[in-house]
Amino acid sequence: MGIRISLFLLYMACASLQAQELEVRFAINNAGIPVEGTFRSSSIQYMFDRQQPESAFFRAEVDVASIDTGIKARDRHLLKPKYFDAGNYPKMTFKSTKVYKQGADYVLEGELNIKNTIRPITTPLLISHGDGGQKEFSVSFVLNRRDFGVGRNHLILGDEVRVSIKLRN
Repeated sequence: MGIRISLFLLYMACASLQAQELEVRFAINNAGIPVEGTFRSSSIQYMFDRQQPESAFFRAEVDVASIDTGIKARDRHLLKPKYFDAGNYPKMTFKSTKVYKQGADYVLEGELNIKNTIRPITTPLLISHGDGGQKEFSVSFVLNRRDFGVGRNHLILGDEVRVSIKLRN
């Protein structure tokens, strides 16, 4: 009985910590011109306690088809097999493997999965209070699109993708 209650409480704690707003943004150069975009549909489950960061976890999922660069034709093009191949890989995922305190800051380590290719990510985890006092987590990192097979050997598309993610609760 005690295990059931503990599991129920853990489930409720996780459920109550669902994000009210998750913003996933990216920037890349295309033919030397900066292109910015976002993914409009994403979800996250997480649990974080400043006193016990080692027990924290973050699991995020992004719907590839929700890409929005401000140009619908480009968005549709990016869903093709040469780029995100949304038909075969409709989701990108991130799963934390470790959260720890380093000095006054926190560090988030995890695995990013794009097109069934998994790469490690290590990034500072920033925590602040936004408007209305809600907690805000943010991370930013740079990845190489070729590491995930996005755009293959496209010569005018920059390799470096700057990613920023904000979670407001």
